[in-house]
Amino acid sequence: MEWKQIEILRVHEFEAVNQMSSSMGEYGGIVKKAEYQYNGLGHRINQKIWKYEQVQPENSEHQIQYILDLTRTVLQFVTKRGQLYGNGDR
Repeated sequence: MEWKQIEILRVHEFEAVNQMSSSMGEYGGIVKKAEYQYNGLGHRINQKIWKYEQVQPENSEHQIQYILDLTRTVLQFVTKRGQLYGNGDR
């Protein structure tokens, strides 16, 4: 069997609950790593990115904080419940 050298483009790590905990990839010749944090409901709430050569710094190169909007889910639940029981016209 002949082995061929391949280039790894991206690496993803997942936790036991199937949530991506980190990823690593090359962007413009620089290898960068991202780590992700989730809340108790399993929604991603934070992402930190830095150059992979560095030990994880206190201040990341780039940080994204996600906002969770539950109003859409609640509105869909209320709408479905209203359709199931009627619109309260009884």
